[in-house]
Amino acid sequence: MKSKVMVIGLDGATFKILDPMISRGKMPNLAELIKTGTFGELKSVIPPNSMAAWASFMSGKKPGKHSIFGFRIPDSSDFYRKRVVHSKVMKSETLWRILSRNSKKVGVINVPLTYPPQPVNGFLISGMLTPSTNSTFTYPEELGKKLKEKIGDYPINLVWKWYKNRVSDLIEDVKKMTTIRKEATLFLLDLYQPDFCIVVFTGPDRVQHCLWKYIDGTHPEFNAEESKKYMPLIDEFFMMLDSAIGEIRARLDEDTVLILISDHGFQSAHKQFDVNDWLMTHHLLKFRKGKARTLAFLRALDIPFIHKLRRQVLRNLSGRRKILSPKSQVSWKNTKAYCAGDQQVGIQVNLRGREPEGIVSQGEEYEKLRSFIKQALLNTRDPQNNHAVIRDVFYREEYFNGPFSDLAPDLVFHTYENYATSPYKKRLYELTGWASGDHSLEGIFIAHGKIIQKGKQFFGAEIVDLFPTILHMLKIGIPIDTDGKVLKGIFQDSFSP
Repeated sequence: MKSKVMVIGLDGATFKILDPMISRGKMPNLAELIKTGTFGELKSVIPPNSMAAWASFMSGKKPGKHSIFGFRIPDSSDFYRKRVVHSKVMKSETLWRILSRNSKKVGVINVPLTYPPQPVNGFLISGMLTPSTNSTFTYPEELGKKLKEKIGDYPINLVWKWYKNRVSDLIEDVKKMTTIRKEATLFLLDLYQPDFCIVVFTGPDRVQHCLWKYIDGTHPEFNAEESKKYMPLIDEFFMMLDSAIGEIRARLDEDTVLILISDHGFQSAHKQFDVNDWLMTHHLLKFRKGKARTLAFLRALDIPFIHKLRRQVLRNLSGRRKILSPKSQVSWKNTKAYCAGDQQVGIQVNLRGREPEGIVSQGEEYEKLRSFIKQALLNTRDPQNNHAVIRDVFYREEYFNGPFSDLAPDLVFHTYENYATSPYKKRLYELTGWASGDHSLEGIFIAHGKIIQKGKQFFGAEIVDLFPTILHMLKIGIPIDTDGKVLKGIFQDSFSP
């Protein structure tokens, strides 16, 4: 028997949404896969953003070993400055490159962090942060032209922030993107017959970021009349996604294992927690030109501005490197800690000898400051309801290991549900509004096939585990520096690779 693997990535998918959809009969294909396969939550990485998580999936390593902590990394010549990531920045061999070296034919469709496309034994269509389909977005290059001839315009991404208060337009465009991606997948499966293939559908993430308040009756901005109006449209999208899953499954042969995963989960976001605003209130961050202007600048570095980042990727690769930096806005001589990173889940100490204008001494002062910040975060309470805001805080060495751990923030943290770490509003605890859903650590994992146990709930899976598990299924050796483990408990007792 020649095993094959098909992975369907559902960006941001969560059982919090999928289970009710299944219960209401909206997703029969997903229900069947769960009933006759193995399923469970899939723990993402910290920080749970798409770039860090998908890099960990494709490498089997946590960020300290592959260098991707978010959409940007510090510039080697100036730690304040941030460069936009791309496929050549990643410091670890990907799953598809290893499979290619071992003569497996592979297909990669719209996985983030794959632009510019790298050569594989098969095909690759790049994903999020691709500047446009007018650039070289496929390998082989001529596949892009063939794709456009067969399918027409090929949308790679959709920026949900552009659709504020335009729910119908958002759903319509997400459905269109989903349909086109499904058609491309079916076309390329027939054309290449790969041993391994992955496609990532980004629709769940885009819908949940801004429409969560129409789904979740406990959200403070939930409106029953608006929910009644928009839930049928939301249902339509998830039903279409379920149909796409069913069509792809129907195209697979009996020796193919089908795996569904999400890079992270989702949760309700009632209020924002802007860490730079928080640092300012604790007298750790000072500005030169006033709070409003500076915080507006720092907000401009955050993820919703992905359309800007795409242009930066192209400039980075062309040698005219555009770097995002709050340097001119911050009074560094009066700043002990700051954050200019993705989703603001990390805090950087303004360290002497590392930052160009660092003021905190290495050693005892550094450790005392980190200890103060950690305890202050854990003690933080929402002044409007006295709820704790921060669930966990880690020193970077407690979570990250590997040659690139020095690129990580000095502290990383995770909020309780209902608090978003992306700063979309102007005040620390303001309601999130359009950005009513945010990332969580708990994604989804479903596996189905002849060699997979049936009707089993599996516990303890992490996104880094998929890399060694897939290599195991395809009888390829696993690199010794892999952080993930083979999920042996998902297999039938009779399976022996």
